[in-house]
Amino acid sequence: MKAYRKQKQIDVPEEVHAKVIEALEQIKERENSAVQNTISKERHKLPKLSKVAALAAAFTLVIGATAFAAEHFQWNERLLRIFGSPSAELQEKMEDSGIVSALSAPATAGGITITPIHAVHDADYIYLLFEASSDKTVFDGFSSFSGIEISNADTTLFSTQTPSSADVRLSEDSPINGVSHAFFSSGEDRRKSSQFYIDFSFDSINHSYDFTDNSLTITLSNLVCCNENGAGSKTVKGPWTFSIPVTDIQGQTLAYEPDDGLSIADVPLTVNKVEITPLSVVIYYDLQSFQPAIDKLYTINAGLRNEIDLKGVAMKNGEIIDLNISYMGETQTDGEIIDTFRFNNFLDIDEVASLLFGTERTKLELQ
Repeated sequence: MKAYRKQKQIDVPEEVHAKVIEALEQIKERENSAVQNTISKERHKLPKLSKVAALAAAFTLVIGATAFAAEHFQWNERLLRIFGSPSAELQEKMEDSGIVSALSAPATAGGITITPIHAVHDADYIYLLFEASSDKTVFDGFSSFSGIEISNADTTLFSTQTPSSADVRLSEDSPINGVSHAFFSSGEDRRKSSQFYIDFSFDSINHSYDFTDNSLTITLSNLVCCNENGAGSKTVKGPWTFSIPVTDIQGQTLAYEPDDGLSIADVPLTVNKVEITPLSVVIYYDLQSFQPAIDKLYTINAGLRNEIDLKGVAMKNGEIIDLNISYMGETQTDGEIIDTFRFNNFLDIDEVASLLFGTERTKLELQ
C-alpha cells in the first residue's frame, strides 16, 4: 500500500502574510502611477486588476505556501503495526523531525515492481518498508534477495551475494552490522501471493557510522520467489535500485549526564552519559566501576545482572510505560562500556523523566 499524502491546516506564517500585503500595495502603487501619467485631457483608462482577482492571487500564494509547509502523509498499515500504532500527534512529530519519511519511485525488473514506502531511522538504525507486486510472479514468506548492496555517495557500505533472508555481513571493516529482510503478506502469514511487503533493517557497528550524514543507495538483485502458478521457485535477477534520502533528525536526540548513577541491590554503577532518541537508548557506563559492580552483583545473585536491562520509562506526567525493547548488545571503548537498547515502538523523548531497569523498575533520573 502506498503512503498517500494528506494536508494539515496550520496558521499562515507571518512572513507569508507580509508578502501578500506587500504585493497588494505594489498593485495599488502601479495603478496610481499610471493614472497620474496621463498624456491628454481625455484620460486613458488603465485596466485595473480587480480587488477580487488580486485577493485570489494573494490567497493562492498563502494556500500554496501553507500546504507546502504543512504536508503530512498517511502511514502504511504495516508500519503502524510494527511500531505500536502511535497517536496522530506522535506520528506528525516523527514526520516533522525526519525520523519517519514517505518514499516513492518504484523500480521494475523482470516483471516485478518493488516500491519503497517508508523509511524510519536515527543515527544508528534504519528500517525500510517496501512492497513487491507482479502479474507473473508469486511471493511467499521464503522469498528473499541474495544480492544486497548499500552505498553512500563515497563508498560501498555493505554488499553480499549470500542467499539468506537472515543476518549477513560483508566483512569485518563494514560499518553495517548485517542486513535483515523478510517478506510478509498483508495478513502476516506465509501464504503465496502476488503482493507482499518487504521489511529491511540494519544498524551500525559500535556506533561507527552515522546514517544521518549521507543519503543511501540500495540495490537489490537475485530475488528468489515462486513461479506464476505458485509451484517451484525461480530467481529473478533484477536489479532494483533505490535512492533513500536519509536526513538529520531535528531535535530528536537528547543527551544527559545523570547526577546520580544506577544502583542495583545497593551496588552503584557510574553512568557517564545517556543518549536517547524516539527509537533507542544508549547508556555509557564508566569502565573502571562497571566490571567490579557486575562481579559483585553476580556474587550476590547471578540473576541481578539482568537488573541493568532497560525495561521502560517514567514520563513527566507520572505515567509508566513498559517498552517493547530489543537489546542490541554491549560494546567496550577506551574508558566506557556502552549498552544499546532499541525500541519497537516510538517514544516521545521530550516527555521522558527517567529510565526504568530490571524487574524492580529501578529509576535512572534524566536531568
